[in-house]
Amino acid sequence: MASRQPSGSAKTPQPPKVRLRPAKLASRQPPNHDDAFEQLRDAITEIYHQRQSLLRFEECYRNAYTIVRANLAPKLHEHVLATMGENLKELYQIHIQPFYAPICQQAVKSSPITILSSGPSSPSIMCDDVKPGAKNHS
Repeated sequence: MASRQPSGSAKTPQPPKVRLRPAKLASRQPPNHDDAFEQLRDAITEIYHQRQSLLRFEECYRNAYTIVRANLAPKLHEHVLATMGENLKELYQIHIQPFYAPICQQAVKSSPITILSSGPSSPSIMCDDVKPGAKNHS
C-alpha cells in the first residue's frame, strides 16, 4: 500500500547531486632509490631473523621493481649479495662458530702445518675468527 503525502506538504528534499571530479595526481617526484635499497635490506634482515610476518611483500616488490626499472639492477644485485653475506656471517658467528671453538682452539695450539695440510675438510676454515684464549661457548 502506497503512503500518501498530505496535499499541503512541501516537496521532499532531494539529496545533493554528486559531482565526480578527476583525481588529482600527486606530484611525481623521482623515487628515492636509497630509501628503496634500505627498505629491501631491512626486509632481507627480517627474513633471516625469521620475522617474515612483519613484512609487506607488495612494498618489497614495488621497491625492487622501481630499482630495476631505473636500470639499477646490477646495484640491486650487489646490495642483495652484501646484505645476505652480512646476515650469513652473523648467523655463522651466533650458531656455528661457538660449537667449533674448542676444535679450533685445539687446532691453533697444535702444529699449524697439520691444519693446513689436512685438506678442505679441516676445521681451519671455521677457525679464522677464533683466537687463542677465546671463551668456550658450549
